[in-house]
Amino acid sequence: MASVYDPLGLAAPVVLRGKRTLQDICRDKFDWDDELPDELIVRWNAWVVDIMQLNTLYVDCCLKPKQFGLVSRELHHFADASLQGYGTCSYLRQLNAEGHLCCALVMAESRVAVPRLELTAALTASRMSRFFDQRAR
Repeated sequence: MASVYDPLGLAAPVVLRGKRTLQDICRDKFDWDDELPDELIVRWNAWVVDIMQLNTLYVDCCLKPKQFGLVSRELHHFADASLQGYGTCSYLRQLNAEGHLCCALVMAESRVAVPRLELTAALTASRMSRFFDQRAR
């Protein structure tokens, strides 16, 4: 999981599946040498195949097509959530003088769902850290 370098989140849909599988493995508290159930092995192996296919992913760095010209630009943000995870993405919508539209994915992010108590604990830890940082100055 940590070896996937994706600062813009363009591989978020694939990475989220791996994070969910890893979360399930951790939730069931398997030891390092425990054999995983077949269902988890199948999910993990399918994710590894998907990750390898990311090598063929090509993303053009330019968000505006050549000779497109511009009349207007708008940044649109979308978010959605489920019991398994949540995600956001941002698109750049561009319109030229001829009325042609060009939409480009700018950035995306996904996270696995965290039970509320864990989220509350993380928030408390963050506040504690900020408290100590302020005191250390």
